[in-house]
Amino acid sequence: MKIKEIHINNYKSINSWEVIKWDTNLMTFVGKNGSGKTNVLEALNLIFQANLSRSFTSTNNLITFEYKIILLVNKKELQIIDSALLMDECLIEVYSNKGSTFQTKIISISGEEIYQISKEKSSFLIEEVQKNIKKRCFFLGNEDSRLMFIADKNQDWRYQSNINENLILEAYLKTYTDFEIQNDIMEKLAKGEKFDSKEISEGLEKLINQDIPGFDRGMFSRIKVSFANDKFSLVLVEKSGVEIDFRHTNTGRRWYYTFYFIKKCLRDGDLFIIDEPGSYLHPDAQSEILRELELLAQNGCKVIFTTHSPYLISPTLQHFYYVIMNEKGNTSLERYDMDNFSKVRYDLGLDLNDLVFGKNKTYILVEGKHDVEVLNTFIRLFGIDSSKYKIVSMNGESKLSAVYELAEEEELNFMVLLDADVKKHPIQKQRLKQIPVEKLVFAGEGTKEESIEALFYGDDAFKYLDQNKKRKKVAPEKIMRATNLQEFDDKTIEKFKELFKKLGIR
Repeated sequence: MKIKEIHINNYKSINSWEVIKWDTNLMTFVGKNGSGKTNVLEALNLIFQANLSRSFTSTNNLITFEYKIILLVNKKELQIIDSALLMDECLIEVYSNKGSTFQTKIISISGEEIYQISKEKSSFLIEEVQKNIKKRCFFLGNEDSRLMFIADKNQDWRYQSNINENLILEAYLKTYTDFEIQNDIMEKLAKGEKFDSKEISEGLEKLINQDIPGFDRGMFSRIKVSFANDKFSLVLVEKSGVEIDFRHTNTGRRWYYTFYFIKKCLRDGDLFIIDEPGSYLHPDAQSEILRELELLAQNGCKVIFTTHSPYLISPTLQHFYYVIMNEKGNTSLERYDMDNFSKVRYDLGLDLNDLVFGKNKTYILVEGKHDVEVLNTFIRLFGIDSSKYKIVSMNGESKLSAVYELAEEEELNFMVLLDADVKKHPIQKQRLKQIPVEKLVFAGEGTKEESIEALFYGDDAFKYLDQNKKRKKVAPEKIMRATNLQEFDDKTIEKFKELFKKLGIR
């Protein structure tokens, strides 16, 4: 007996039945802010937390909505329910209305109802649901107050979850192979009895310092651990020797170590629900988080998370994602598999939200990240509505063909901006023939440089270009600091206005 689907209705913005298939260990939800992504995760968390507390039928729990759990049942399991049923397999629907009313019925694989199950047998089935729903459920919210190590201990930071300081101890104790030691210490902790906290603190400190993530290595000397008053204290020791309490370090680090201790405690079959993982971290760190999530899923945990970041979408791992939309306050879900998004989407850093929701935007495809900064700066300085345009780096003109195919496939409004010197290269010249002439704009045509850098006139070339390189390139840290057009030569402004006119940016 295993879960096949979960259906949710009447929870916050979810105003009609939405279906979540339960056939993969890694599931991603993407959508705009306010679309209802968090509402979906909260509803799932409430269902599973009710299972943990065995409170499915309680009127005092937090289930204030309708849901269905669809179970796939084999012949042997079906015989236990009713010996007269001779099918090889079928589906059982367990319906709950606000956690107080339960109905169960047997339906065929094709979805046709066979018959309603009696109240007595329904109780048995509910127990089976509780066994088959994942063993434990951890919910890691996105808000600062949901993290461990917060400065204000009066906040309700355990929010609908069993995240607490005991997780730190459990994470370390899992490194013991002797289960008697694990159970003995956890029992002592629960009873408030003494145990060898010095040995455990030293062991935990060693474990944490061995596991410092790649994106944080070299940022400090080490992490120091102590245990007092039934609480663990983590201190960041900087290279200068200065010690900083973890409660006062940055949010990204506190998020990661909350994630770290939950991850260390997960067992095969556990459910880990994460709202916007790594949103406080830079892209390289998010890519590292994705690898950790993939590993958890491969090891038997079910991982469900929301994201806005293309760095948290795997182009290679076969899993499913849901696009969440909101029309007039109503949340709806649509499921896709990763085959719908090729690796080039990932390489380009194209956000799934943009591909799904950005049909009214114009995409300006440029060669590199420096070009992105230049165009975004002048869009800002010219006072142009930036929500109408997205500047996307192709990470080199060599990906031109793949990008063009992507833009055509997704029916995006797009223009391609390239340095004029690209036309000198035979291979690139051949690629250009695939793209309609009206979609191409060349920067620096008729100039010596034949590049976007040629648009910077006079002193602007010294102010905004990197003079240390053989071929002068835009210095992004300089161009991004520009606050108004008066900082530029009139001819520079005129050239960029002309470029924007060709690109259709207005």
